[in-house]
Amino acid sequence: MTSLEAMTVATHFSNLLSTSYIDSTNSSEFYKLVVYSLYYLSQFPQRYLNAYSAFNWRFLDMLGFVVKYENCISCHKIIDAGDFYLSYKTGEIYCSECFKKSNINTFDYVKLSFEAVLALNHYSEANYNQLFSFKNSIETLNGLVDFTTKYLSH
Repeated sequence: MTSLEAMTVATHFSNLLSTSYIDSTNSSEFYKLVVYSLYYLSQFPQRYLNAYSAFNWRFLDMLGFVVKYENCISCHKIIDAGDFYLSYKTGEIYCSECFKKSNINTFDYVKLSFEAVLALNHYSEANYNQLFSFKNSIETLNGLVDFTTKYLSH
């Protein structure tokens, strides 16, 4: 791996694993996640943002800390287009219309596109060999990095 960014992301994977309590009953799943993630980084070092976001979200999912995003928490509208506001503290999701009408502390939310919400759901559900197959624009990737980092840090 010759990319400094990819090496930094690989170090992030290692740090997460070494500082987290992982139950031995599912340790093989964490091992698979790391192996697939490191292999992906070695093959596509320029896609380090995708690897970072996918790893973070899947890691949190394996620890039981994520939700599948299907409906706005307020109006229950199915998530199918537009922008959404996701809380990195509670996991809640609001459509743009409900978020604008609400009296919510906006500091706890990150605005993400429909594409980004689909990516999060994909990261939770995909087989390891398909985990990184979701293609995102740079804007979407930056949003995913921001959201998954905040969610992970909370």
